Amino acid sequence: MQKIEIYHTIMSGYENIADKIIEHFLILFLSNRCPLISVSEINGKKIILQDIFSKKIETYIQKEVFSIKNFKFNLSLVKVFNTNINHTIHLCANDREVKSENLFILIPDLGKYIKEKNGNSFVYNVYITSRFLDAKVNSERTNFNIPNKQKKDEISYKQIRNEIIQILENLLSDFLRKNREKKVDKYKKHIFDNSPQFRELLKYKSESIDKMPPELSGNKLDIELFKIQNNFEIEIKERGEEILNPKKDITNLKDYKKNYNNYIEKFNAIGKASLAKYIVHRKAVIELLDKFLNAGEKNGKFQKEDIIHNIFFPIREISDEINYEKQNLWLIDERLSYHRYLASDKTFKSIPLTSSKSLDKPDLLIFSDSFVFVNEDAPYNSFIIVEFKRPGRDDYSTKTDKKNPIDQVISYIRTIRENKIKDRRGIFIQITNKNTPFYAYIICDYNKKLGEILSDKDFKKTPDGIGYFKYHESYNAYIEVITYDKLLKDAKNRNRILFEKLGLP
Repeated sequence: MQKIEIYHTIMSGYENIADKIIEHFLILFLSNRCPLISVSEINGKKIILQDIFSKKIETYIQKEVFSIKNFKFNLSLVKVFNTNINHTIHLCANDREVKSENLFILIPDLGKYIKEKNGNSFVYNVYITSRFLDAKVNSERTNFNIPNKQKKDEISYKQIRNEIIQILENLLSDFLRKNREKKVDKYKKHIFDNSPQFRELLKYKSESIDKMPPELSGNKLDIELFKIQNNFEIEIKERGEEILNPKKDITNLKDYKKNYNNYIEKFNAIGKASLAKYIVHRKAVIELLDKFLNAGEKNGKFQKEDIIHNIFFPIREISDEINYEKQNLWLIDERLSYHRYLASDKTFKSIPLTSSKSLDKPDLLIFSDSFVFVNEDAPYNSFIIVEFKRPGRDDYSTKTDKKNPIDQVISYIRTIRENKIKDRRGIFIQITNKNTPFYAYIICDYNKKLGEILSDKDFKKTPDGIGYFKYHESYNAYIEVITYDKLLKDAKNRNRILFEKLGLP
């Protein structure tokens, strides 16, 4: 056998150099075709690399053979200790590595590295050799002439990769099973505690959760679960197209009935997931509003009006431009979610459905048909105005409607009644019908000055004693003053049963 001797004076130590040489030429050591190599220091100390390989590596090697279309492939699974490389698959030809793949991507549950009880860490390197690979390597020895996907009777990368993964799953089954059980238990807890909209995935897509990368948490975990949920919904919709629109009459076949029942079961599961997602969204919105309001009470620094406004509806937007999910008017009244048109913090002049030139801008102006008190032929059955005031504000005054929220909303009602309104076809409609109702909600914090204004204007307390209302006969307007505390309390009470049914704290 050829013999190679290496002398060095490097401070890092000859054992470290030996490890690096073995790592670089590992395929030769595995095939037992490496020349005898020794590393010596000037003082005469010497080590044989074959001895180091036998002691540190060979005892940890696991070997398997698999076949594809009568071609044999040799697999060597090697532990490499104290290295900066990742778990890697090495495809070799003629005793040289040609192509490599990151094994962690193919089997995420391996983790970035594996730590032993004694503190040592290692990664797995997988070496694949075969006469088939020897014959398929290109002349530059930089790649193989192998198709990525199956082509007729040819062997593909996909076939080779699948065989490798299957063997590794078997060889490392105990380790992977423990890792997956630990991972899945962690992800289940997250789903039950924080993201119940994904519960149905535990039943119908458990294999996808098993394959998720380990160590995910928070938003990153939810994003991966969301991807699985989306794929599940697409799968069911495509299946529904096959079941509900068959190309031939198969409604009497047992298989059809079985497939139909299976489809309906999964379709219902998707519906439950969508409902759960919406309930989780509601809880998050309530908690966000609660957080903002409580923070102001504790430190005296209340959130600005526009920040609170945005929780209910994006400021300076109209309903046609905003997704339903971003509209949280249910915090005030569930019925406000069903409107024809809404303008947020827009001047009357800029609202396309009015002919007013006024530069006044109500926080929310809603053209609605959710309150049906007038003839169905009316263009809008009601108008709703919502006015937000900064939490903690106490400079209210009767001297100007800018500092008097009651007079302010009445002026908005007057502006609408005195001007023409366009319908969606662009035709002007005069609001001459005095029976057209108006609803105004003033959202604010209660204080002594506001209390004096409400008393002077003959407002009455709501039955719970923490809100105020009045019916303005001249304008056929119902005006309600809702404190932030009352709004938050009512929203929590209305949704509590939903949160409890979903198991949310």
